[in-house]
Amino acid sequence: DLNNLEVYSLLDTSFADKYGVLEEEVVSALEQEGMGDQLQAVRSYYDGYDTAIPDLRLYNPWSLLNFLKHQRLAPYWTETGRYDFIAEAMWAGPMEMREKLLAMLDGKSCEVPFETDTDFSTLRSEEALWGLLYFSGYLTGTKSNSLLRARVPNEEVTRELSVMWKRIFKSKNVSEEYSFLVSAILTGNTSAFATNFKQITEVFRYFFLFVSLLYFPSFHDTARSPEAFYHGFMLSLLFPQHSSGYQLSSNREHGLGRADIVLQPVPPGEKPAVIIELKAKSGESSLERVAAEAHQQIMEKHYYRNLLPGTTRAILWGIAFSGNEVSVKSTSIPLGVVG
Repeated sequence: DLNNLEVYSLLDTSFADKYGVLEEEVVSALEQEGMGDQLQAVRSYYDGYDTAIPDLRLYNPWSLLNFLKHQRLAPYWTETGRYDFIAEAMWAGPMEMREKLLAMLDGKSCEVPFETDTDFSTLRSEEALWGLLYFSGYLTGTKSNSLLRARVPNEEVTRELSVMWKRIFKSKNVSEEYSFLVSAILTGNTSAFATNFKQITEVFRYFFLFVSLLYFPSFHDTARSPEAFYHGFMLSLLFPQHSSGYQLSSNREHGLGRADIVLQPVPPGEKPAVIIELKAKSGESSLERVAAEAHQQIMEKHYYRNLLPGTTRAILWGIAFSGNEVSVKSTSIPLGVVG
């Protein structure tokens, strides 16, 4: 039996430059193939993996070799395997994880708790999931003590994270209902929202609870914070839109407060932005009244301000929950008219 092995990764300086393709090697290969003018595109798609050696980044070798062979940009590395259990674990994690992933998909870096020595067969902590995302190639970054300054390395991985998330809906046989639901949210169709949301929640609410208990039991506390649960659930439903022509944000400052969820078209234009405020029913108030209060909060706190310049319209959603029941109020407003 082998024992006392030493493990070296990109986080160690000893062999950090041996795990990928160097910039000068990429330049040489592209020139040899007569594709020197493709360097910038290849950089954005396959470059970006940080190492323990300062200022040294690596290209994904498998993807680069396939690009040279087929001479077209495509997600070659991510086609080599399926990691849907990672998406399931991300569904289950605390909402702050999804918010940090959204920031990384916008090109930002975030400090996350990180473990290098973890049994990935049982993802029981936030540190373990961030470690899995790093060692699977979905994240890169530099480590300082128990924290990783993490980011998404390139366009290839950005696209795969969205596709991987969408596959969950297909695996649960609600792809069509999910498409209808997203269309309803983006257009303000309240009846289509209610119909398709109910069908999806019948499957996904229990899936969401199950994977929460399976992967992150310490974060499972819907009784004390039902709004946080529904917020996380809606954020998970809308997560794939972030790489489908929209910028998705959660708990960001807008107007006079922090909007629960905001979807902004990128680039801004004719498509409306979407602003969602969520409330859980409590006491004797009806669901309809709670939804109206959520909608009124958007108006009173002017959450439609501070959107991307050029956004001309916003659809406002007040959504109230109680168990599997939902009530909504939605309106569409032209921006620059309502003060």
